[in-house]
Amino acid sequence: MPPLPPPPFSSDPPILPTSQPITPTVEDLEKRVAALECDNHALKQWGTGLHADVMTVQAQLVFQNVENEHLHTGLYWKEQKQKTAREQVAPGGKAIRATGTDTLDAMKTIQAKKAATTQLWGKGKAGPSQQALGEMLSREEAH
Repeated sequence: MPPLPPPPFSSDPPILPTSQPITPTVEDLEKRVAALECDNHALKQWGTGLHADVMTVQAQLVFQNVENEHLHTGLYWKEQKQKTAREQVAPGGKAIRATGTDTLDAMKTIQAKKAATTQLWGKGKAGPSQQALGEMLSREEAH
């Protein structure tokens, strides 16, 4: 879209010397009225063209907004289809890392080391809560 043209303004009215009060003649007044009518007509045409350009831009913005909403909706549903079961349960991904295989393996390793050190120091077997946690982790891996 081309840049908007500046509004048409007429030439400045003639500056009359203030030393002599001159009364304008009828012909001067008729010329001035004709010039003002021409300026008024030019301003009306400029305003009409400006209004048409604004309406065109508004229509383009409406179409772009509708298209963006359509694309956003399509992207949303595409992302929803790609989510795994864990992502659907806990959006944001925090639960995915906490229940990921790497994390669960690290937890098992730490628990095994703790159990080995407690037995090494003679503190007995691992407590019932540690055994229950280990069994729960084993069951989750089986599924």
